[in-house]
Amino acid sequence: MTTYHEQREWFLAWVRDDALPLWSSAALDPRGGYHESLTHNGEPVVDAPKRWRVQARQAFSFARAELLGLMADGRAASDHGWRFMIDRGLLPKEGFVPSFVHVFSPEGEVLNDTRDGYDHTFALLASAERRAVYDDPEAEEVDSVVEGYFSALRHEHGGYAEAFPPSLPRRQNPHMHLFEASTLRLEAGASAFAEEAQREVLSLYHEHFWDPDRGVLLEFFTEDWIPDPRKGALIEPGHMTEWLWLLQRAGETDLPHLVTLYENARRLGRIGRYGILSDEVDLAADEALQTGRLWCQTEHIRAAATLGRLTGEAAYHEEAGRLLETFVELYLAPVAKGGWVDRLNADGSAASELMPTSLLYHIITLADELLAYDG
Repeated sequence: MTTYHEQREWFLAWVRDDALPLWSSAALDPRGGYHESLTHNGEPVVDAPKRWRVQARQAFSFARAELLGLMADGRAASDHGWRFMIDRGLLPKEGFVPSFVHVFSPEGEVLNDTRDGYDHTFALLASAERRAVYDDPEAEEVDSVVEGYFSALRHEHGGYAEAFPPSLPRRQNPHMHLFEASTLRLEAGASAFAEEAQREVLSLYHEHFWDPDRGVLLEFFTEDWIPDPRKGALIEPGHMTEWLWLLQRAGETDLPHLVTLYENARRLGRIGRYGILSDEVDLAADEALQTGRLWCQTEHIRAAATLGRLTGEAAYHEEAGRLLETFVELYLAPVAKGGWVDRLNADGSAASELMPTSLLYHIITLADELLAYDG
């Protein structure tokens, strides 16, 4: 058995037997929804505010885990996040459309009433998954909220405003997740809104996000999609590998471009002797931030596995196996069984003290790709 197969099987068993049981129990808040994070010992942090998006991510993750055969009863765990995000989070807003709030107190009261675009992409992602897995009739209501939200924030220069009230700089990241959610929504059935949003964001990707001269994905922009004067030189290699998977999932067939995303993310972003993927690279200073979050690594592994599946070249899967082995050693082994280290320094030492609940989403989407092809 190859290294890739060994690491793949270990990781999938870990997701099934350790991660999903931990996060569906220890992170569940009996007051409603899911706790924002756990300690490295696996204990809930009960006095921290809760972001709305965490609830939507959990609703998605447990439903997808059940679909993938990694969880016998994901419905109850998915329901717990779904009920909280709708029952507590869907509220009117003066001067705006009914939509989802941004942050709750530990007890579930509204702390931040901003209506955030990134949040609403995960509303669509969760509803798409629950529509596909459970045929949930409430998915239609959530889809309508999301469509009303983004329709109200169409921007004169293309795409959608980042939030209500609007904020700058403009960002590719919320648009990327809208592309993701729209793609999965279309897999669950016809949707004129999702089709339009997917097409709109793909146009932005080719016209503004992707810089062909430097071979990088840009992150921060002015109102009219000029690179932001202060932050325009900052890129995130993890997003380049994330786009690789999203583009192929949506049917983009430009394989050389996908390979370029992968190779340039690695060329610019790998740090330290372990070669973990950096959180951020400053192109102006030609300098990578010397920390790497967990989600960057799962996207890196997923990209390698995806290219192995698309090209049939064993070298990509071999690299995915090596990356998985390092990932398990550095990010999973040092903490409670089923948990993770959020961020590492370049030398492999921990740069964070808590385990964010939101990262289950990245664990499950990696498992999704690993199950798509076993070689």
